[in-house]
Amino acid sequence: MILSKVTKRNHAIFKAQEILSNSDKYIIVDTETSGLGDSAEVLEICAMNLQGEIVLECFFMPTGMILPETISKHGLTKEVLQQKGAITWDNSADKINQALAGKIMLAYNSSFDQKMIMQTAALYGYDSPVKEAFCLMRLRQQFTGTKNTEKLGGDHTAQGDCRQTLRILQEIANAEIEEDSEILEINNNDDLVNICLELEEISAQRLALSKREDIIKTKCGLYLKKIERNNMPLNNGQQVERIDSITQVKSKVPLEELADDFKTTSVNHHAVRKLWQQGKLNNSLFDYVETWSIKIKKH
Repeated sequence: MILSKVTKRNHAIFKAQEILSNSDKYIIVDTETSGLGDSAEVLEICAMNLQGEIVLECFFMPTGMILPETISKHGLTKEVLQQKGAITWDNSADKINQALAGKIMLAYNSSFDQKMIMQTAALYGYDSPVKEAFCLMRLRQQFTGTKNTEKLGGDHTAQGDCRQTLRILQEIANAEIEEDSEILEINNNDDLVNICLELEEISAQRLALSKREDIIKTKCGLYLKKIERNNMPLNNGQQVERIDSITQVKSKVPLEELADDFKTTSVNHHAVRKLWQQGKLNNSLFDYVETWSIKIKKH
């Protein structure tokens, strides 16, 4: 199946949105190194979650030399590293493993960072904590439709490059979906099959986002209930409001024994829910499951 440039771009947008909606699975990582080859070592590493919070930042004193051409980019000489309190990898191995283990490493040119982490860890007798990686540079190429390697555009510090990586991911995720005129043409059975396959992919991504949204809303609602707050202002001029409700309402008695307000063709869930919210529901009549959610509105 040959995808058009517009379709590839849209797929990149969907993937970026999927990553952001499953942020707990990913960790953004960048390294500055002593060189590019098999003997190069990590001099600086930064790991950042997708909310932009730094979870790991370390400087390391290498066992070998630092190539002049890399110093010209990041400025990390052994003297500078000493001033920054650089240690050896083995002194931070547990901290690094805790930050990266079980996460998908998201990096710009991820194969390079993955290689540098692996060979630096091996130098001290450790396994690499990175088991899976995703390359944002490749996603950006898919998004822009170019085969040329685009520079990250960071400041050549591990933290600065992590922040730039997050910005690029957000820019892709926030881009507008384009209508692909080629995709909309159905001239034969193969066209129909290809479009349906794409539709299934879109539906799966939408379902994943919807489930993620429900989980987040439930957790927020439960937290507000825990701290006994109905609402809380956000720092963007809006506020989050708690929504208490019930689902899976079932009558404990035959329908004919219920008042008309509680009946349509079955149990009138809206009427039951309204009385429950008012604290006036006769619990001997119904089984139900309590739920909590939120809505965000202008403050």
